[in-house]
Amino acid sequence: MTFPAALDPVRSLTAAFRLVGRNPLPLLFGGVILLLFDRGHGLGIVGDWDSHHFQDELPGRIFFGGCCGLFGLLVWSWIGVGFAHVVEETRRSGTSAFATLFDARGRFGDMLLALFLHLLAWLAAGLPILLLFVGASVLGRHTDIPDGIVVLAAIAGLFVYLPFVAYVLLGLVFVPQEVALGARPAIESFRASWELARGRRLAIFVFCLALAVFTFVGFCCFCVGVLFTGAVANVATFEAWLELSRPMVASPSAPPPQAYPATPPLAHEAQAPQPPMPPSPQV
Repeated sequence: MTFPAALDPVRSLTAAFRLVGRNPLPLLFGGVILLLFDRGHGLGIVGDWDSHHFQDELPGRIFFGGCCGLFGLLVWSWIGVGFAHVVEETRRSGTSAFATLFDARGRFGDMLLALFLHLLAWLAAGLPILLLFVGASVLGRHTDIPDGIVVLAAIAGLFVYLPFVAYVLLGLVFVPQEVALGARPAIESFRASWELARGRRLAIFVFCLALAVFTFVGFCCFCVGVLFTGAVANVATFEAWLELSRPMVASPSAPPPQAYPATPPLAHEAQAPQPPMPPSPQV
């Protein structure tokens, strides 16, 4: 495992604040839109799971959640590409037009397919966890096995499964960036993200955890601050991919490299010392 500087959350957040300071309007607006319509929001079945009418309400909840999730994917696929290029242009030149945020550059279809497949991967990864808890609940209600043993077995199974699912999902973190900035097709973006994460999964985990904590800090400001912290975290994610894939050249303000010392002449090129010239005779 390596910890590249590009995935240092302190460095990335500092760079994100710097980019927001240079170009605040499109970055903050786009970051908030991506936060509100994050990939897959709305697909969860919300409500009271202990309700006596839950089974009757389940089809409606699935339909409503699916519509909300699909709308979120459409918005994220459109704005996500433009937001990625706003971050890239601001990082490269210090500014970007606000209209760039709404320019999908022909990547809308690829982004939508990639996000849909990415969501399916998350759902497939979470299905065994759901089945684990459902099975534990069934065992607890319909068998004579003590509840403590059932809970311990479920927790043990969870700890066995989580490292595997984390390994898979951490390899897919940069799929949207590969589509938007790498200009890759949807399927190819999964392979590229997997290769980029090779040997860096622990660093990616620390990076994502730090951004999640930073985003959650916004809730401490009457829940409104999460709009700012979430937007900055989105900027940091795209900036980290750029720094990891396209590191910036040395800053112009850095001191120029020292010139190489003069090469001494070779032995056969060195001239023998000349004897001193005799003084010219006086006339």
